[in-house]
Amino acid sequence: MGTVNAALIGLLVGSALLVAGLAAPFAVGAGVMAGLAFLVTSLFRGKRRYDGVWRKLTSISPAGGGPTGDSRKTP
Repeated sequence: MGTVNAALIGLLVGSALLVAGLAAPFAVGAGVMAGLAFLVTSLFRGKRRYDGVWRKLTSISPAGGGPTGDSRKTP
């Protein structure tokens, strides 16, 4: 989903700059940069949210690793 949104944002920015009178190579470059910026920002924010969920997670599984319930630990 983020990839599609990044592509659409890049197309929107490039098209708007082209219509505004900017030369085509500069409009394409600006559109690519806008799309890449959106994609990188989306990936960064998604990774931070994913890590936050895993950091706060408490295991409800009784199997495995001792008093903390961490089944990833080896005995």
